[in-house]
Amino acid sequence: MRAERRAGEQAQLALGIRTFSRHHPRRYALRLLNVLLGENMSSRLFQALREDTGLAYHVASSLSFFDDTGIW
Repeated sequence: MRAERRAGEQAQLALGIRTFSRHHPRRYALRLLNVLLGENMSSRLFQALREDTGLAYHVASSLSFFDDTGIW
């Protein structure tokens, strides 16, 4: 984990989590969660953080599945 402090009014947060392989049966549930949390601009998280409260400018989420593991 790495944190940097700088003068300014902006902050960036990036998280990476190891997930399932492309063959795991729960990968479909993870894809659905990815859509809900930020895969597109109509996600619920994007709506709440940007349009309802004005707390964030950009919210994104993405998945990558590999033969033996994945990342979110």
